[in-house]
Amino acid sequence: MRLVRPAGKFAVIVAVALAIVTAPCVLGARHQGTEQELLARIARETNLPKRARLQAELATLKLDQAAEAFDHDQYDSGKNLLQQYLGWIRKSWGVLEQSGRDATRKPQGFKYLDITLRENVRTLADLAERTPYEDRGPIEAIAKSADAVHSQVIAALFPDGVKEEGAAAPPDKRPAPAAPQPSSGSSLVSKETQP
Repeated sequence: MRLVRPAGKFAVIVAVALAIVTAPCVLGARHQGTEQELLARIARETNLPKRARLQAELATLKLDQAAEAFDHDQYDSGKNLLQQYLGWIRKSWGVLEQSGRDATRKPQGFKYLDITLRENVRTLADLAERTPYEDRGPIEAIAKSADAVHSQVIAALFPDGVKEEGAAAPPDKRPAPAAPQPSSGSSLVSKETQP
């Protein structure tokens, strides 16, 4: 006599085991708490790069709230939230500067702020596109300020500048282009074009 297990039980056991194994990875991927949770964690955090990371998370939360306000035509509330966003971004950058860390050797916090600012500048550009032209001014001003902070973060991470493959040398180190030399026995002007 052959024993046969129902396929349903086995499938359920495998699904539950898979859910238990992958749940911590999915849930901890990018935890963003509520504003009150983040404020409490910022107040408790003594590690400056971690504090800067929490402040950047709070800034992103404020940006999301501002985008939602603009999408619901609440422009005054959106402008206020954008100012709060920029304030938290600047605080995050200020904490990293205050830490005295060399961003090239210990980039913890700097990289996170770099990535966050890249994402946020894209979010601001998308928000500006879907906002009426006459109401875009504050969004574009905040985007410009956030981009300026991002430039400072990049300068801290790459003090010698960012070098791209195939990029030309800086203008002061590039050799001057040589003037074209006519080959022997020919002139620059052909004889057919001469009158």
